[in-house]
Amino acid sequence: MIEKGKTKMYLDDERELIFIHIPRTGGNATKMALTGGSKPPGRLNGYEFYCHCDIEKVRGYCSPEKFQAYDKVGVIRNPYDYCVSWYEYLCYLKPTYKQLSFKQFLTEVGYRWNTAGEEFQEFQNMNIKPQTSWLESEGGDLIADQIWQYEKLAETLDIVYELKLPDVNINPSRPKKPYRSYYCPDTIKWVNKHFEKDLEIFDYTF
Repeated sequence: MIEKGKTKMYLDDERELIFIHIPRTGGNATKMALTGGSKPPGRLNGYEFYCHCDIEKVRGYCSPEKFQAYDKVGVIRNPYDYCVSWYEYLCYLKPTYKQLSFKQFLTEVGYRWNTAGEEFQEFQNMNIKPQTSWLESEGGDLIADQIWQYEKLAETLDIVYELKLPDVNINPSRPKKPYRSYYCPDTIKWVNKHFEKDLEIFDYTF
């Protein structure tokens, strides 16, 4: 197990894989596929899973040899869908937050979790920063070896590892409505501004 403080990372020696689990992008289902388990695993090849650890933190926790040699993989998602998933997840964790409109969530809460007061400290590692930032060097360069798209995750796992993505809903906070129904012109502009790099690199549209 690789551990510093309370932070543990996912590392698969058998596949020579480091999986960067970006929040709200199907990471638990991906790990279930990798391990063949019926629920998100807690350990693989002696290493414990830590849900959300960006690639630069991984560099500090992993040996230089493994960081260089292993495939560093992350999954990204359409930013408009991604933000809605975050909103529903927060409302699931804290039902009192259902008082917030989606617009309030984006403009008043979502982007400030890392710097918010005590009310949001439990979410300090779960902010909705651009997904590309989880996979970038300190200089802002994308250094992941593979970046999979959430929308094609089942197909990708089949092609790369001949694995089947579990057909289970392990996330009770999954949105019940199409993500587009949450948006107004102002919130579309907000996502366009804050997720510009994600949208541009992966050619996502509303």
